[in-house]
Amino acid sequence: MLKPKAVAAALQSVVVLAALALPAVAAAHPVNYNAIQTVLYVQGSQISLHTDISASIISALNKQNPDPSAELSYFQAYVARGLTISQNGQACPFTLTAINTAPSINTLDGNFVCSTPVTVPTQLQIHSQVFVEHSDTANHFVTVGLAGQQWQLVFTPQHQDYPGDVAAQHYTPAAPTAAATATRFSAVAGQFIGLGILHILTGYDHILFLVSIVLLLRSWKRILVLLTTFTVAHSITLILAGLHIVALSPRLVEPLIALSIVYMALRDAAVLRWRWPDRPLPRLAATGGFGLIHGLGFAGAITQANIPAAYLVPSLLFFNVGVELGQLCVMAVVLPLLFLVDTLSGRRRWLFGASLAIAALAAIWFVQRL
Repeated sequence: MLKPKAVAAALQSVVVLAALALPAVAAAHPVNYNAIQTVLYVQGSQISLHTDISASIISALNKQNPDPSAELSYFQAYVARGLTISQNGQACPFTLTAINTAPSINTLDGNFVCSTPVTVPTQLQIHSQVFVEHSDTANHFVTVGLAGQQWQLVFTPQHQDYPGDVAAQHYTPAAPTAAATATRFSAVAGQFIGLGILHILTGYDHILFLVSIVLLLRSWKRILVLLTTFTVAHSITLILAGLHIVALSPRLVEPLIALSIVYMALRDAAVLRWRWPDRPLPRLAATGGFGLIHGLGFAGAITQANIPAAYLVPSLLFFNVGVELGQLCVMAVVLPLLFLVDTLSGRRRWLFGASLAIAALAAIWFVQRL
C-alpha cells in the first residue's frame, strides 16, 4: 500500500510536469507535407495549366510579394521560374491568366505556348522546382492530358526533371495497369513511410497512449497482443477515413484521443494504488476501442494534404507502415526503461507517479482541444 507521503510526492511531480508541458502539443499535429496538383491539357501547340495549391503555400508566397496589388504578375514570375516546359529543347513561354485565393480554393490557371503542335509527351521536357522552398516534403503531382489519354508524373524536391529522374506513367483511370499501380506505389513509398515514422515520434499524445498500454505489463505475450490490437484497430479507421468511407470531425476526435490517455493512465494508477483488478479482456477492449479513435486522428492528419485520388491508397498504406515502424521505435525505448524501473526500490511509487503525470498532461490537452 502506498504511503501518503509517496502520494504527495507523486502529485507534486505531476504539477511540475503539467506546468512544463502546458505549451506542448494541444491540438492535432498535422503531417508536414504538401501536395500540389497540376493538370496540363495539351491542345496543339498550347498547353493549359490548372494548379491546386495549399492555402499555407499561397500565404507564404504572398508574404514575400513586395507589391500585394500586383499579385498576378508576382505569381506569373514565380511560376515561370519554377515550372518550365520545353519542346524538343525550345522553351514554351508561360502566361498566368488567373489566380483564385478564396478561403477554400487556391488555384492558378495559365498557358504555355510551344512553337509547334505537341503530339506525344516525349516531345516535352518539364522541370519543376515550384513551391519546394516552402515545403521540403512537397510532392508536385502533374497530369498531362493529350489526345484523350493521360500521363502522370510526380515531382519532389529531390526529383525535378522529366525526362530524367521523373518518369511519365501512362494512366487509364477506368482500368489502371499493374505497371501504373506499381509506379504510383513506388513514387510515394519512401516519403510516406518517413512521414508516418515522424508523425509518431513527434506525436506526444500517441506516445503517451502507447506508454499507458504497457506501463504495468511485463508479459511479452500480453504486450504483443495489445500492441497488435492497437495496430489493427487504428489501421482500420485510418484506411476507412482516408478513403472517406467514415468521417468524424477533428473537433471530436482530438479531445477523445486525449480522453483515451486519461482513462488508460488513471486505470494504471487505480491498479497500483487501490489494487484494482487488471483483467486482460477489459484492457484489450479499451486498447482496441481507443485504437479506432487514434486511427481517425492519423487519417485526419494525412487526408488534409490534398493527395490526388490515384495516389491516396498507396499514400495511406505507406503512411500506416511508417506509423507501425514509429511505434516499434517508441517501444524499443520504453520497454527497456520499464524493466529498468523494476530494478529500483519504490518501483510502484515510480509507476504511480508516471501514471498520474500522464493523466494530468492528457487532461490538459483535453481541455485545450475542446
